[in-house]
Amino acid sequence: MTDIYSIVSSELIKAVTESGRLPWQKPWQTFGVRNVASGREYSGINTVLLSWFGAGELDFLTYNQAAANGAQVRKGEKSKIVVFWKPIFKRDASGQDTKEIKTWLLRYYRVFGKGQCDIADEAKWAKLMAKRERALAQHGTVETAEALIAGIAGRIGHTTGGNRAYYTPSGHSINIPDKGAFHTLAGYYSTLAHEIGHAMAKETGESLDANFGAEEYSKEELVAEMFANFFCSYCGIENEVNNSVAYFQSWLGRLQGNPQWLISAANKAQKRFERLMEFAGIHKPAQVADTEDDTGE
Repeated sequence: MTDIYSIVSSELIKAVTESGRLPWQKPWQTFGVRNVASGREYSGINTVLLSWFGAGELDFLTYNQAAANGAQVRKGEKSKIVVFWKPIFKRDASGQDTKEIKTWLLRYYRVFGKGQCDIADEAKWAKLMAKRERALAQHGTVETAEALIAGIAGRIGHTTGGNRAYYTPSGHSINIPDKGAFHTLAGYYSTLAHEIGHAMAKETGESLDANFGAEEYSKEELVAEMFANFFCSYCGIENEVNNSVAYFQSWLGRLQGNPQWLISAANKAQKRFERLMEFAGIHKPAQVADTEDDTGE
C-alpha cells in the first residue's frame, strides 16, 4: 500500500529544499484556494499543499473536470496532490457495510491549476467562471485581523507588556510585548496570531501539557506556526517568521523524520482557526471536507 504520508512529505521536502522556504514562509495568498468546478475551498493540509506548489494560483480542478468545463490541461504540466480521509465501515454478518466506521484511510487525487489549462470551449469555460464565487471581499485588512482578535475576548486572557510573547495554559492567557515594541505591524500580528494559535487548542477540546517533552513541544509549535499562516493570509498580512538558516535546517530535519507531522499540524491549525472565525462571527466559506473526494468522478 502506498505510504501517502511519505508522498506528501517527499514532495514538500523537495520544494522546501529547492526554495529555501518552509511551508508557512510564503509571500502569496493561502486562503481562497478552491476547487473551481465545485466552488468549494480546500482546507487543512490541502491549503498548504496547493498554495505552496501553486505559488499564487487559487483555482484548481482535476484533468476530467477541466475537460468537462471546456478546458484542456497543457501537455507536460505537473499535477498537484490533494489528500482526503476515506472511511472504512465495519461489515455485518452478511458482509454488507454498516454505518459504523472501522478505521480511516488516507487517500489522494491530483489536480491542476487554472493557469495550467488552455481554453478549448469558450462558452463552457465562461459558464464555469460565471458560477465561480470569490469569498475574498470579507477579508484582507487589518480591520479583519482586529475583528478576529476581538473574538477571543472573554474566552482567552490577553495582556501586553514586557519583552516576551507566550501562552500560559494554566491561566489560559496570552501575553505579547506592546504593539509599539515591534518593528513592523506584520511582526506584531504574526506574533499575536502564533500565541492565539496555542490558546485555541483548549477552545477546540485539545489539552496542552505545560510540561511538554521535546517532541510534543515541536508538534505544538508547528501547529501554531500553521495557525499564524492561516490567520495572516486570511487578513492579507505578510506572516513574518524566523528566516535564519538554523531555524530552517532545524525544521527541515524534523519534517524529514516525521512525515505525518505536517498533515496533522495543518488540520489542527485549520480547526483552531475556524473556531476563532466562529468566535468573531465571521462566516466560514463552503469547503471541500478533508474526508471526501471532490473530483466528482
